[in-house]
Amino acid sequence: MKHPLKRATACLLLAAAVSAVAQTASEAPVDLSLVTHNAVIIAAPAERIWPHIVEPDAWKAGARLVPVEGAEHRFRAVMPNDPDTPLFHVTNVEFDPPARRTIRLNALDGTLIGFATWELTPANGGTRVAYHVYSQQEAPPGGPAIDREAYLEDNRNRFQDELNALKAFVEPPPGG
Repeated sequence: MKHPLKRATACLLLAAAVSAVAQTASEAPVDLSLVTHNAVIIAAPAERIWPHIVEPDAWKAGARLVPVEGAEHRFRAVMPNDPDTPLFHVTNVEFDPPARRTIRLNALDGTLIGFATWELTPANGGTRVAYHVYSQQEAPPGGPAIDREAYLEDNRNRFQDELNALKAFVEPPPGG
């Protein structure tokens, strides 16, 4: 027969372990990985859209891509209000004008963040521009609370809004 004090000690240790796991779980990193697929039809040929895929600053929100001197197809991503502080690195890993561009995003330490691809295909007398994003990242523990579903939805909406901005930027005005 087990000693009652040993059983009580074991129960207290188990309770403490469960409590510690619960506290750790709430302080665990939040998975912010996402996969999105957005598209828009633009009433223009791919050749007219392509330069804006290569240089997206006029229509794409957020970070700007600054070429890395001496490294073709490699960029530093910076915010417009702080162009001297790189956020991450971007490399063209597929560059097939005017049909497809895939970029790889890496953290400053070289860790893979993900990939993004633009695909331009003929559609309805214009061009279908698809944007596919695959990213794997985590919000570190101890930061502000993040609603993962809202984060994913916000990014899907932002990417679609950016494509709509590209459409408005490239298409001729009505009657023009």
